[in-house]
Amino acid sequence: MDATELVEKNKLAARKLLEVLDHWQVQVSTAFWLYVGNRGEWKLVLAMPQANVNQINQTYDVIAKALETNDIRGLSLRQIDIRTSSDETVTAISKAVHLTLHQTPVRLSNSGIGNVVIEDAYIFRST
Repeated sequence: MDATELVEKNKLAARKLLEVLDHWQVQVSTAFWLYVGNRGEWKLVLAMPQANVNQINQTYDVIAKALETNDIRGLSLRQIDIRTSSDETVTAISKAVHLTLHQTPVRLSNSGIGNVVIEDAYIFRST
């Protein structure tokens, strides 16, 4: 994947992962692709209530199982960043954008929300 371009297969893979997690009743309050400029890569950020320190490994295991058992291509576990709903970037996006998975995704580029600067983000869900 070009470092600055989020390609369609990645968007579709993220949407499919969210659908699987919804079906499994795994809570994801906010989900978005975030461009991390200093690393030159996109990360799929999933804000999950169960993403506390004690359960983070279990949460990644659930994501890995969803990717593997549902043949989700265009997305690897390395690209996923699980965060709590209280994360500063997650909170900023949640305040600025309200979306369900069934609405058209929103792209934010070169945006400042409170103290958070968003170089580029593609938002699927934000509650």
